[in-house]
Amino acid sequence: MKKVLPSIGILLLAWGTSLGQSNAYQYTFQDSLRVVLENTRNIEAGTVGTAFASVWASLGPDQQQTIKTHIKSMKRKGYK
Repeated sequence: MKKVLPSIGILLLAWGTSLGQSNAYQYTFQDSLRVVLENTRNIEAGTVGTAFASVWASLGPDQQQTIKTHIKSMKRKGYK
């Protein structure tokens, strides 16, 4: 669990930095995070991305907003 949480945080931050890049297709939050994690070509990161995308719908709106708020905070603080 200790390895998973930092991986999620890093990947969420990477997703946040990719927001500035425009795409013809806008991914949903969970899909964009999954894509960022899969593009790292790290097996653990890809697994976390897939699991996160599947669990996202089961989270309540308050939990989803909390995750998004934490990601924005991490980005603002300069975490890579």
